[in-house]
Amino acid sequence: MGKKTNTESAPKSGGWAQPQEAARVGSLDLLRGFLVSLMILANHFLYFQTIPGALKHAAPLAGVTLVDFGAPLFFFLIGVSFSISLEKRLARDGPGPTIGHFLFRYALLWVFGLLGVFAVNFRLEFAWNVLMAIGLAGLVALPFMFLRPAGRFAVGLVLLLAHQFATLAQWPEAVLDYDMGGYLGAVPWAGLILISSIWRPALEPRETPARLLPAAGTALVFVAAGLGLNSVWQANKPLVSLSYIFLSYSVALFALILFRLLGTRRWFRLDFLGPFGRSALFMYMFSSVLGLVLQRALRPDLAWPLVVLSGLAVYLACFLIGRYFERKKLNIKI
Repeated sequence: MGKKTNTESAPKSGGWAQPQEAARVGSLDLLRGFLVSLMILANHFLYFQTIPGALKHAAPLAGVTLVDFGAPLFFFLIGVSFSISLEKRLARDGPGPTIGHFLFRYALLWVFGLLGVFAVNFRLEFAWNVLMAIGLAGLVALPFMFLRPAGRFAVGLVLLLAHQFATLAQWPEAVLDYDMGGYLGAVPWAGLILISSIWRPALEPRETPARLLPAAGTALVFVAAGLGLNSVWQANKPLVSLSYIFLSYSVALFALILFRLLGTRRWFRLDFLGPFGRSALFMYMFSSVLGLVLQRALRPDLAWPLVVLSGLAVYLACFLIGRYFERKKLNIKI
């Protein structure tokens, strides 16, 4: 593990702990770390009654809050990372092992999510959460990730439109039975992964800021479309409505542009985000476990200053774990 590697000489094993020297996209890690940091605190606050509703997810059919944009931004980053990882694995391992890797990875995430349901409820029952949504959406998106960017974008839009016009029109009760649209919600989440995967070239260090203009133009188009559709189909996370995805996509693109531009500035380091960004999914899962332990020990009506302090304690614990991995020069990939 101590031997430095580059993209071409990265280890072929599918292990979870990978050398940190393997090629990384700095601006993507910073954005991922920023988002995971916010999600760690926001997910901790959800349990407590003393935290204002504006800092919690909106109820079904009740619009959106700022917190509701966390999940789609995470799916956006999954789409971008999916494209990067797929390209490297195809060049290194070929189609068969690459397909096997991603099938196993996303199936495993679904299983982890199901185990999380059992851990939260202390009984065997079927529910839905973000890990299960990522797992199933990744499996749905996988066959189309081998298309060219234009094809992926087109298929992604078709999946989003199909969910809005077919699923939400015919089976809205099935969508609202579970969080994040349930198993039918995997269709629009896969669509979001696909339309997000085309922005991998925008992260190339050699690209000039002018090459980000298509991303800015696309963001403006999608924010206008999302606002227009919101009057017909309300933006809402439990519904995974088309307006919600379009608005989230535009927010994600603006965030990507911002961090890509700031990443070229020497003064923009924000090193404390690195441990969260390089092992993002693990850090999210680890924080969820810590939060669950604290929730069992604390009252739901805990005074908000103590809620904030306990959330910062979870954040600090995650940061220290991340720094340990950093010193060991490891990334934990799930």
